Amino acid sequence: MTDPSHIWAVNLLISAIPMAYNKEPALFPVICLKMANLLLKFGNLSDSYGYSCYGMVLVGQGDYKGAYDFCELAVKLSEKYINSGGYTKAANILANYSSSFVKHLKFSEEINIKCVQSALDSGEFLHGSYAAMNDASNVLFQGKNLEILKPKINELLKFVRKVKIILQSIQSWEPHSYFPI
Repeated sequence: MTDPSHIWAVNLLISAIPMAYNKEPALFPVICLKMANLLLKFGNLSDSYGYSCYGMVLVGQGDYKGAYDFCELAVKLSEKYINSGGYTKAANILANYSSSFVKHLKFSEEINIKCVQSALDSGEFLHGSYAAMNDASNVLFQGKNLEILKPKINELLKFVRKVKIILQSIQSWEPHSYFPI
């Protein structure tokens, strides 16, 4: 994708996803379909989150294999373009919203661990936090011994502390920052 107006449109839609998903769920599939359409029609971006979101829509329609394929495509494109923020978003969706319909839940663990590290590298803390939380939750869902959960929770707390330190550093650079800590 080379046209600045198309790039701007996709980035605007990406930024609208969290609000639509949480506050206006009926808009979520519309935004996802529009993003996927723009990417398919005009070319890929280094942040291919639109494909991941389209994968979530496909899960809702019962097309689990198609969802997995689109989410995996998003991860591969983010790796190809070396976009760690895009990777964090795509990997979270792959691990926690689509892969468990196609593969055993244990395969999500490695993806979530990479996703958390990528979040620390990129600053994409929203999806990194989701991946960290789901990594711990997946231990319960797999019926594993709860002793395994303790180290996972300790890692989750380390992640939260690192994010807090990063956000405090940002706030110290900008006294009027919008990060309430």
